[in-house]
Amino acid sequence: ISSLMLQNELSWRSEPEIRSGLLKLWSAMRQCVESGCRNEGILPGGLKVRRRAPQLYRKLHAERAESDAFS
Repeated sequence: ISSLMLQNELSWRSEPEIRSGLLKLWSAMRQCVESGCRNEGILPGGLKVRRRAPQLYRKLHAERAESDAFS
């Protein structure tokens, strides 16, 4: 599927442009994940949904550190 998508994209822009765009997309996605793991409180919007990612990140990070200590 990825090679088909690449061929489709090559019909209107160069491979370096495609790769540059993918790197920008990856960077934006990574920043969103990092922000989600860092920020606590309530998610934007009117539903008053509590952010769960920071707590989950801390839990998983602690479990990993504990696991590494036993290795």
